[in-house]
Amino acid sequence: MMIGPISTATGVLFHGSCIGLFYYYLDWGFTGICWATAMVFVGRTIAAQIYIRCVVADKIKWCDDVLMFSNETVSNLGPMIKVCLMSMFMGIWGWWAFEIFTFMA
Repeated sequence: MMIGPISTATGVLFHGSCIGLFYYYLDWGFTGICWATAMVFVGRTIAAQIYIRCVVADKIKWCDDVLMFSNETVSNLGPMIKVCLMSMFMGIWGWWAFEIFTFMA
């Protein structure tokens, strides 16, 4: 699935347009950059939801036989914990990279 690159590209375009609007047009200065950066995450979330619901919804396999409180839900949690930890580290690294680029700017 191409959700990552589509979400990132949408975030870049949305961030650029918000920077142009808030920083240059409305002359908000650093506050405008903060608002634009915060709104990027909103834009990426909306883009990901639209992509999932409109493009790949028919390709997702739905399993109605797995319930919230069943043995299948709590068995073999190793792969899920690994994915969660990797996602957490990516989130932390993303914020560190954001702070490094902010200091560089």
